[in-house]
Amino acid sequence: MKKTFDVEGRQMTAACNGLLPKLYRFNFGRDIMMDLKKFHDGAKKDPESVDMTPLENLTWLMFREGGEDVGESPDEWLRTLEDPASVYILSQDMLALWQQSQRTTATPKKK
Repeated sequence: MKKTFDVEGRQMTAACNGLLPKLYRFNFGRDIMMDLKKFHDGAKKDPESVDMTPLENLTWLMFREGGEDVGESPDEWLRTLEDPASVYILSQDMLALWQQSQRTTATPKKK
């Protein structure tokens, strides 16, 4: 699944696919599902002190998978942004793209 976003006036394509959890684990040594659950739980409890690192990492990885030149690491890409809030403004859309890609078309056999 691909989607184009406006990032500081530049059109950037993000891709979400089945390889992302493996790439996340390879690049960051962490489980994306656990990190996003921890992020979500923290955001509910105390939005002011939630760690945004998993979201920054996921955003960088999704843009890289979309074919964008985002450098060799999330830090390298974040340095290119003029507005520090740019990645956080994108966060809701990136999470929505992730959630859309997680939908299944299978119908449960038991009800």
